[in-house]
Amino acid sequence: MGSKYIKWDITNRCNLRCTHCSVGNRYFTGEIQEIPVEQKLEIVDKLVDGGVEGISLLGGEPLVMGEDFFSVVEHAVSRGLKISLVTNGLLLNGRVMERVVDAGIDRIVISLEGATKETHEFVRGKNTHERLVYNITNLTTHIKKRDVPIHVNVNTVLNRLNYSEIDQLIDLCLRLGVNEWTLLSLVGVGFAEDNISSLAITPKQEIEAAKTIARRYSSGKNMDELTISPQVYPLICDYIEEKYDLHMPKPRICCNASISLGFIGPDGNLYPCDRISAEHYVGYEIGNAMIRPMSLIDYSFYEIWNSDYYLNMFEFILDDDTYTDYIPCNHCKYFKTRYCNPCPLYSLNSKVLIKSCQIAEKTLGDISGSSEGIFFANEILAFTSWPQSEGEVRNDDLFRQIVHNIPARKWGIRCVEKGEFLLLLNPYTVEYVGLTLIGRAVWESIDGKNTVEEIARQINEVAVEIKDRILARAAECELQTRLNRKMAFFFEMLHSMGFITWSSEDRS
Repeated sequence: MGSKYIKWDITNRCNLRCTHCSVGNRYFTGEIQEIPVEQKLEIVDKLVDGGVEGISLLGGEPLVMGEDFFSVVEHAVSRGLKISLVTNGLLLNGRVMERVVDAGIDRIVISLEGATKETHEFVRGKNTHERLVYNITNLTTHIKKRDVPIHVNVNTVLNRLNYSEIDQLIDLCLRLGVNEWTLLSLVGVGFAEDNISSLAITPKQEIEAAKTIARRYSSGKNMDELTISPQVYPLICDYIEEKYDLHMPKPRICCNASISLGFIGPDGNLYPCDRISAEHYVGYEIGNAMIRPMSLIDYSFYEIWNSDYYLNMFEFILDDDTYTDYIPCNHCKYFKTRYCNPCPLYSLNSKVLIKSCQIAEKTLGDISGSSEGIFFANEILAFTSWPQSEGEVRNDDLFRQIVHNIPARKWGIRCVEKGEFLLLLNPYTVEYVGLTLIGRAVWESIDGKNTVEEIARQINEVAVEIKDRILARAAECELQTRLNRKMAFFFEMLHSMGFITWSSEDRS
């Protein structure tokens, strides 16, 4: 069982103009209009009704909303939502800081772009570094004094200036008393695209930054005081371990768009992820469905979440053909086991070459691996299987497996073929089910008229009849008169596989 999580750019306003901002060229020009606070409160209710468990409030800068921000947070907390605040931290002082701590927020994420003033202010602007360090120090001190369970996370976007300051950034986070430091990859859109020549790092610099983190992990220094969460491809981790004998945990880099993740823009439109909106993928087709804005003002959460292109997005993400032109992903063992897959949207308009992983491949050699294994590292797949017992159908087991594993309705259920299995995702519970040929036959028999329980009972009745005829050495059961075509095929398939026998002629 999983959960649905929403990233929400709750405002298009900001007190900064950062050089790497991915949305500044749209939010600050008025291209995206912000909805009033009353409609934001309505959206909170729709998210709760849609089974969402947590939201991350971003922008723009959420704290520029003033009292409206706290109105949204208080309402969300009262409805049981877990709340994260993502902020540049400059307004997180005095009474505002105290109110944030008292508001019931679970996590505060603050952006820090460098260990030095020069590096940070190249991205965030003049007179921001000292103010930010001061505010973070006061925040963590206040949280500790109040003994409230708020997780403080510092985010850093890796760039050409700060990749050599990794050790200093870790030391600074330790001094600031934060719980976690996350190193993010630069997204080259918006203002970042305009400044890409001064921000983008080379593949060798990316590996050098990862090596510094691995050296820190391997030393064990302060690892119990600060969680370090870098966005590093797992193949790079293998490379560093092989070449430098350094170890670091392998992060999962997987796309959860339309699976457990959604994104809301300042205008109230819900998308499968923030990249769709930021990089202008609206209008592209996924399968036979076009990506389009759908507003939570006009629709319920599930009307959007279960719309055609959301369903197609699931198959698009898990389809190996989507990544045919991704190098070296298309033959990497981590991709095959769904431990790592880069953004699938890039396949809509370009080939993808991950140069840092190419460097790793040259040292590691064969990076391919078995496609067997888990699809999602943090999910348990329940595969229905036929009880193999010669000459006998174990009806109770079959009935229980079918009812437990197969969703009771098809509307909104995502599905994709994976070899001989059919992988289903229940978007209501964020629960995965992998169906064998047998379970698949049941799923494909659901026609909207009969429930799964009714289909299971029908199969159970026929199974009992088959068993009785076997014991009585009676004539073959006329399946076509008892079941629809697909259900008849279901039992004929079992017979051909040797799992059951239903006639005296066969038994002889």
